[in-house]
Amino acid sequence: MSNSKFKSSKKVINFLNQGDDILNKTEKTVLDSSITKTYYTNIYSCNFFSGELGKGNKSPISLARSFFISVYIYYQNKESPLMNYIKESEDKKDLAVIPFSYDLTGAIIESPFTGIIMAPARIEPRITEFLMVQNILQGKGLFELSKVLLFNRNIKIVNLQTCALKSRFLNPFNNGMGLFDNFTVEEINISLNYIKEDCREYLATILSHLKGLKTINLSGNDLKGGVSSFIIMLNNLYRKKQICLENLVLSKCILDDISFYVLGELLKSPYCKLKNLYLNINNIPSNVNFLKKLKKNKSLTEIYFNKSNIGNNDTDDIMRIMRI
Repeated sequence: MSNSKFKSSKKVINFLNQGDDILNKTEKTVLDSSITKTYYTNIYSCNFFSGELGKGNKSPISLARSFFISVYIYYQNKESPLMNYIKESEDKKDLAVIPFSYDLTGAIIESPFTGIIMAPARIEPRITEFLMVQNILQGKGLFELSKVLLFNRNIKIVNLQTCALKSRFLNPFNNGMGLFDNFTVEEINISLNYIKEDCREYLATILSHLKGLKTINLSGNDLKGGVSSFIIMLNNLYRKKQICLENLVLSKCILDDISFYVLGELLKSPYCKLKNLYLNINNIPSNVNFLKKLKKNKSLTEIYFNKSNIGNNDTDDIMRIMRI
């Protein structure tokens, strides 16, 4: 075999090996607590390495190859063995509907390749949970997510926990939604990211697009005063009866005086629909009379102040709240 042919064969072998890393779908489709989940455990960076073995250069996936990868993922989802159970549960009213989770937790998918991986979720109507935990989504990833939510109106849960999201990455999601709103997503988790105080209008606009939202988790982000615009938007949507958010998680968000002031104004509003509020690991300022405003709330059933700075001086206010 000539030297050139030997190098060429190395490239072919390398392509096949890398193809396994990209396409090999370790499908652990299991029925766990009545939830069907499909795991893609070998999609790590979606890069193709060309050249000799061990000396290749990382290069993007071509358009044709990315298309076939998306088709492959869609086909595997459609032909999953437990899809028959899902269809049977939909046809028979006496059986509980089995949700399908598009679960790419820990795949470490990089932002430029999110379109390849997310595209199949746009056209698979049985997907109800979209889980992208521990991936590097950035702006392009959230833009692709907006397209998923525009086309697939059956997704109820979106989890973007620990995805290295920064405030500026939220804007592409709003641009992708454009003039359209989503009424089916009920729960979104954006906790443990790098969203900071400069998220003001971006975070508020996201809320305005998700009109069916019931739970949002923003914990673990240094929101500070940036969440004030979000709370003001929530108050306005309550007044217009355009949202029914029930659960708000703001644990460890370093909320400042302004945030607690507008939150107190929201809670004392007769239009407030919140039932569960989580404010763990936040210092509640004494100069905004937050606890006194809380006494006027009629909707809350649970509120959490774990590891906050509430002390003995607040006992009377807390007792009054409990008696209401």
